[in-house]
Amino acid sequence: MNQLDMTSAGMIYLPANQPISYEDHENVTLFITVTDNGGSCGGGACNELNLTVFVQIVNQNQFTPVITQSTSPHLVNESVSVGDVVTMLVGSDQDNGQDGWKLYIIL
Repeated sequence: MNQLDMTSAGMIYLPANQPISYEDHENVTLFITVTDNGGSCGGGACNELNLTVFVQIVNQNQFTPVITQSTSPHLVNESVSVGDVVTMLVGSDQDNGQDGWKLYIIL
């Protein structure tokens, strides 16, 4: 899992050079504890708040598909009608499951 950082103002963020990959983590759970150490609390924590944050990662199509079958020339009959299927190409990419399957239909 990636390391989160926090600003001096308390904003929690994921560094730009460490993106979360949907292929590695579809969901992330953050356990956050906020403590107020100020005021007249006798040196101890005055108030503490525990939060659980559930983050759902949205898949992004960031991979380049690869045709997984021969791309040799296809002959097309001159009598083919507009809208007829000329050929189909099958490909895939690194996305998980059905998001990685590609079917190209050439009309």
